[in-house]
Amino acid sequence: MDGSIFTDKLKTPDARALSRVLGVKAALWKEIETDLRAALGDLAVEWKHYGAKSGWILKLLLKKRNLFFLTPGEGHFRVAFVFGEKEVEAIAEGGFAASLVGELQAARKYAEGRGLRIEVESDADVRTVVALAKIKAAF
Repeated sequence: MDGSIFTDKLKTPDARALSRVLGVKAALWKEIETDLRAALGDLAVEWKHYGAKSGWILKLLLKKRNLFFLTPGEGHFRVAFVFGEKEVEAIAEGGFAASLVGELQAARKYAEGRGLRIEVESDADVRTVVALAKIKAAF
């Protein structure tokens, strides 16, 4: 999965369109949002069109700080994080799967940090995304 399924710059996706496109996976996105609101309080969501190739991507923010990005596809979605070095260290020590930690530590380091993408397929992925977002919010 590369860019968003929503590519029309003139048509901002809405909740109904997102639910229709994600199908059964829409419940997983709702679960992420519900769990994070319970843990972190008021969150903001913002659709942003990143160009013809990337399309519309949903940003989830806590007090104007980006937590992660949602890229929807037909029947699936991906969550993308960017972590600073202190966050990477916390994740390495946080009991996450060795494969996830290895992928994050091997990711190219940019000025913004290291990127990590998670294709959300299950409740276990939801728990991982929520735990990572809590770390992101703590720093």
